Amino acid sequence: MILACFAVAFVLNDSIRWRILAVAGMTLLRPHLGVAMLAGLLISELYQYMAPRYQVLKLLLVSTGTYVIGTFFYWIGAVLQQGVNLSNPSGVFTQTNITRMFSNFTGFQFLTLRGEDDAVVAASNLLLVASRLIFFETFAIPFLFIVLFFRHIQHLTKRKLLILQAFVFFYGIVSQTPYNSTRQNLPFLACMGVLAVADLERFQKVKQKIKPRLQSATR
Repeated sequence: MILACFAVAFVLNDSIRWRILAVAGMTLLRPHLGVAMLAGLLISELYQYMAPRYQVLKLLLVSTGTYVIGTFFYWIGAVLQQGVNLSNPSGVFTQTNITRMFSNFTGFQFLTLRGEDDAVVAASNLLLVASRLIFFETFAIPFLFIVLFFRHIQHLTKRKLLILQAFVFFYGIVSQTPYNSTRQNLPFLACMGVLAVADLERFQKVKQKIKPRLQSATR
């Protein structure tokens, strides 16, 4: 929850001081999350200089590049933290990793993390699926976020792009490990939930302003 608070503070505040404090807190607790947020911020700033056309295609290309860079950063971090030998990312575009990325986004990554001895995920699939139905926000929030993201892509904001690219970068890092629990997604879920609600409120207000004009125009 502390990480989620830091993440929300980083995404929603434009103040440099707040962002430095937030990213410092994230980096101390979970370094790869802090790096992912900084990567998302940098990409969201650079994205505005690209031509405002072919948004979906651009996002696909940018997200692919972000993911690939994230896979390299795992090994850079491993060298700095653990002193291991620098290695190339493995299985970057394999079916397993691509499937795992989409399941990760919806909180069902446990379905793709089964090992031969089930050491990675101890609980049964039935129990884990039941927990997702009870705590439905694990898949409802990212689903709502991504629907609103592409439904109003012409109103793409830097904050929405920041958190999406930070998540993709973060997944690029964890794709090089056999571990990725749902709790690691909580900072992203918190940010996505706030931004999704803000989007709903914003477009509801716009709709209320436009509706009387449309009614008078059709009379």
